[in-house]
Order: sequence, then C-alpha cells, then structure tokens
Amino acid sequence: MLIEEVLNHISEQQRLIIFYSSPPTIDDGFSGGRVCSLGAEIARTGAAVIILVSAKDQRVKLQILFKKYVIHEYCSHFSDVLTQLARRCGNLNIFVSSCSADIHAFSAIQRLQSCGWCTLYDMGHDLEDMHRLKLLKSYSFQVEATIARSVEGVIAVSTELREKARSFGVDRKIALIPNATALLGEGSTLQTKQSCNGKPIGPHIVGYFGSLDPVWLDWPSVVSVAQEFPAVQFEIIGDDIPEGLCLPDNIRIFEGGKYKNYKKIISNWSIGLVPLRKNPLSMSIDPIIVYDYLSMGLSVLASPDGPMRGKSNVLIYDGSAAGLRDAVEMTLNGDLNCEGFWASKKTMAWSYRAAALIGFIDEITS
Repeated sequence: MLIEEVLNHISEQQRLIIFYSSPPTIDDGFSGGRVCSLGAEIARTGAAVIILVSAKDQRVKLQILFKKYVIHEYCSHFSDVLTQLARRCGNLNIFVSSCSADIHAFSAIQRLQSCGWCTLYDMGHDLEDMHRLKLLKSYSFQVEATIARSVEGVIAVSTELREKARSFGVDRKIALIPNATALLGEGSTLQTKQSCNGKPIGPHIVGYFGSLDPVWLDWPSVVSVAQEFPAVQFEIIGDDIPEGLCLPDNIRIFEGGKYKNYKKIISNWSIGLVPLRKNPLSMSIDPIIVYDYLSMGLSVLASPDGPMRGKSNVLIYDGSAAGLRDAVEMTLNGDLNCEGFWASKKTMAWSYRAAALIGFIDEITS
C-alpha cells in the first residue's frame, strides 16, 4: 500500500496528523519514544496518523497507524511523499516536525503551509548541544530558528526548551507538553499500588537504562559510587559501551540489543538512576526513562535537569560523584514512598499528553 493509496482511504473531513522525526534517540526509554507514543494515542481518537522517520538517501520510513497499531510500514523517497501530501488542503491536515530540524522538515513546512496545512515544531531536545556533543551528525542553527519562527505553533518538553524557542524569536504561544510513559496505558498491570509496594525483599539493586555513550552518561560517578557500595548490585542496560571501561565486580552490563525483556530485569531494581553529564542537553531534556522508572515503583536518582525538579519520588543530586553517593545512601536507608506518584500518575500517561496536543491544535486551527 503506497502513500497515495493510504491517503485515498482518508476522508477529507478526517483529521490527518503527520509526524516527521529522526530515528530513535538516546532517551526513548524502554516503553517507547515520544513520537510513536503520541501518535498511537492520537490514533485511538480516530485521527489518521502517519509517522515519517528520516532514513538514508533522501528517503523516509512510513508507519501508518490505526487505533494505536502500526498496520503498514515501508520506505519511500521523501519528495514523492511530500507531493502526495500536498494534494490535501486545509487545516484538518497537521504536520509536526518532532525533534528534527533538517532541510526536509523545512521544505515540508513551507510547501504544506501553502496548501493550508497547520504546521508545528516539537522541541524534544537541545539539537544544538546534541550536535556539539557529536550525538547529531548535522545541524544548522539558522534552519532550526527559521522552522520555529515559521510554524503556526511550537511545542516544548521543558521550560528550558520553551525559553530556547523564544530565543529563536518565536513570539506566539508555545505549548509545554512534557514526556510520559506508555506503561500507564489502557490494560496496564502497573497501575496498582501493589506494583509499587510489592518490590522484592532482598538485596537492593540499583539500575540504569539508556545510552552508555560517555558524552551522555556520567561513568566516573557511577563507577565511583559502585566502588563505595560493594555489597550493592548495579545493573546497566544499554548500547554504545565505551571501550576500555574498568568496572568493579558489582556492576553488570546488559547490552541493549541482546536483552529484549527489559521490564523483567528492571522489576528487580529498587532504584533507577539517571546520572547524566551536566550540559545544556541534559538540563533541558525530559527523560522518558524517569516516567518508566516511576511507573514500575522505583525511587529515581537524577542529576540536575530542569524538568525533573519537583517530581514526586525523584531525588535530584548535584551532579557530582559525592552527590550521587549521598543520594544512593539516603535512598537505600529510607522507605520507598510512592504516594506522591500515584496521586499524579494520570498526568504521566501518554493519553494525557496526546489530549494536550490535540487541545493545542484545536486552539491554533479554530
């Protein structure tokens, strides 16, 4: 089924939302990334949702969703897809460039706006700092700023990124829509207090899930703390393992590509770590993994990032090895208290974020 066939099955009176994004990023968590999760929840509402993921050689991978499920997936040339999309007119058609500010996004926004589409830019990361840290191959400040100024609406996952949007010269309303977890969705078994209070009794396991790239993960602090708590097991799940790591015996690494049943491993943890290096990227990001940890009843220790401040059951330390050590010791000696989380768990589900996005779109297009 090609894009023109898909579009022929979508009524002109039906809302169509196109998400354009880069491949999965360093903080997608284990419950799903931002674009796929938002797209799935919006598809539940009856809107037609197509996700375009940039690929090699000017191509994109298309994922067509129906009631949250991917029903078809294939690759096509970006210009061919854009030509087909431009045949639809009116603001029931929405184009969202999510965490992507490349020339494809820019050209799509310009062309689709001429057809009456509503266009949005979703700021999920500090792309400028990702490029500085070599986590992003190419980046242009001018292109991102132009995209942010030209779209009808901007979405930011954090107040820090909202301020960055304003620094681009965005003078219209900016919606603040943080990340969430897919583990609190319909049919989830993780929505009861028993999943929090029923943590296994026994030796504490401290864990981390995510990218192991040393420009992202604060390895020196993690190793230092593990050495100070030799009786505590540290488990780390992820890819991009640095070469030449010298690890103490109580750190075990599970390579992400080899272990698919992450939840089974993480269900034995009592503490989830988010020990990121302090930089503009980590200070503005809203890690999905934090919501995943919380939904599984873990206490969370996070280095100082803006969006996590003030969240229940999240202890922010100062970003130093000594600060992480004190935070681990404090948490190991205390009782797990999830009451604050369960009181606010509804707002940590993707369905809540999707409703906020739909509300923002309605406000712009009304």
